[in-house]
Amino acid sequence: MGLINNDSYVASNGCEKSGTYISFNNEPIYIQRNKYITDTIQYVVTANYRIYWNKTARDANMQYIDSHSISVNIGETELNQSPYRILYSELTHKYPNSEDDINNTLDENTNTVVNVTINNDTIETAVEVINVTTSDGTSETVLEAMNTTA
Repeated sequence: MGLINNDSYVASNGCEKSGTYISFNNEPIYIQRNKYITDTIQYVVTANYRIYWNKTARDANMQYIDSHSISVNIGETELNQSPYRILYSELTHKYPNSEDDINNTLDENTNTVVNVTINNDTIETAVEVINVTTSDGTSETVLEAMNTTA
């Protein structure tokens, strides 16, 4: 699951390349209550993402060429959405000439409940655990939030 950036990308080492592959690749996602906004309840979803030479390099578990961070402010009602979808949506704004790498087929779904503590507030959320097999045979596990109660 990732994005293929069709624009030219210049890495921190000066290399320039189009067709780079952008992925969160097992990076933790952080959700924190935004303490600077006091009139409504807002949260900040943050994660690092990695940029690979191309999709083949990512699939071969080669070293990434760059790493960056991305943050998105969301409202309380958006906590029931997948944080990955929220962050990937933001990445498509940052890299507008990119395409989704969505050649995935679902092979197993299970549901579980997790408790997430955000700045001393505990949220119980049902999460769908999806094992995804890509067209090249590799697999990933994706967590999709189903609903949220405070």
